[in-house]
Amino acid sequence: MLVRRWSNRVAIVAILVIVALGGAWYLWAAVIATSDDPRAYPGSRGDRTLEQTLRAFQLTLPPCATDVRFLAKRPWPMSDWRHLLIRLVAPDRSCLDSFVSTNSLDATGVVDGKELENDREREVESVNWHYRSGVAYQTFDSGTSSNEPGNRYLQACDVQVEQQGRSFVVYTHCFRWVPQ
Repeated sequence: MLVRRWSNRVAIVAILVIVALGGAWYLWAAVIATSDDPRAYPGSRGDRTLEQTLRAFQLTLPPCATDVRFLAKRPWPMSDWRHLLIRLVAPDRSCLDSFVSTNSLDATGVVDGKELENDREREVESVNWHYRSGVAYQTFDSGTSSNEPGNRYLQACDVQVEQQGRSFVVYTHCFRWVPQ
């Protein structure tokens, strides 16, 4: 009986230690660890630069892109899902066309900013993107996947483009699922 009580106490202490370590790791990963990359929005993953994140999502930015900002995160630590938000300015149509063709994006139509604003997701709200009502946004998307052993993933990207004079503001939101 004494042995059983002792082993129950050890099990309870072990569980409490695991929960405490998990909570500390979650706090570090979700709150404290932020990127040192000056292009990162606050709250972006601390262990990734823009270049590393683009490689992970198999995306390429054209050299002509300016004012690039990004947010890379997991919705929660140890999640199979990853999110990437990128905002950039393409100074002219050829730069936008380069971004679209290089990343194999498919045109999906034109949407009013009011509709986009109503459907905003939490990640988009966290970086304070606002779509303007009455403004037409050209939309694109892409989807890729792999079922190769050691390289399994499913990815989808939604892109909205707002023309501002001769330049284009490009909003990209990607999700990537990588089973662990």
